[in-house]
Amino acid sequence: MIGITPSHKSIDDIVNEIFRLRSISRRTQQMLMASLLEKRELNKQEEMQVKRVVDALHRGLLRVID
Repeated sequence: MIGITPSHKSIDDIVNEIFRLRSISRRTQQMLMASLLEKRELNKQEEMQVKRVVDALHRGLLRVID
């Protein structure tokens, strides 16, 4: 993801915002991906948060907006 700088928000903050809005925008997705990629390893909580977002997307519980 060239040109995307990690957000100053934590992964937890980004995931909470996604679920609060019940949607994920391209910008939010890029911020989440940049935050995940800058980490050497994810802890169990972060892994669960990512799985929660992916599961909600697969189940249609989150809207994808541009």
